[in-house]
Amino acid sequence: MSKVDRWLLVLIMCGVFGMPFLYSGVSTLIRGYMAGKWPTTTGKVIERTTLSHGKTHSRAKPGRDTYGPFVTYSYTVGDNIYKGNILSDGTYYYTTAEAQAAADAYPAEVTVSYNPLNPGDSTIVKGTPWFTGVFCLIVGTLFFSIGAWAAFKGGDN
Repeated sequence: MSKVDRWLLVLIMCGVFGMPFLYSGVSTLIRGYMAGKWPTTTGKVIERTTLSHGKTHSRAKPGRDTYGPFVTYSYTVGDNIYKGNILSDGTYYYTTAEAQAAADAYPAEVTVSYNPLNPGDSTIVKGTPWFTGVFCLIVGTLFFSIGAWAAFKGGDN
């Protein structure tokens, strides 16, 4: 494998696959952490429904449709009224009835955390989505490491 081929492999493994995962992982963890420090206001739930997440790739139930709660809420910051929504609380359900029950569990009034620099950016789900962030960091690091190893150690020496 020539040096040009090695660097092309690094570019593909690190840039195309690794870097987006690394970016997603870091930004998810940072946003989750910062959202915990955002100011809060009271909001009103205006719609509770479900959306399909598509088919699962789980070994336990491969190919099954999964669903999540979709909750739309409104809130006021200053003189402005904003709308926000959440697609999922981090849990996947195998029936729309289960997902709808999760959506219906949200009370009529919710605590909304909003970004003080951009009040339209908000959440009603507390806590850092650590699993998603850490998963993306691990996958990104793996791709980045494989690409770097292939470039410097793989092929002809």
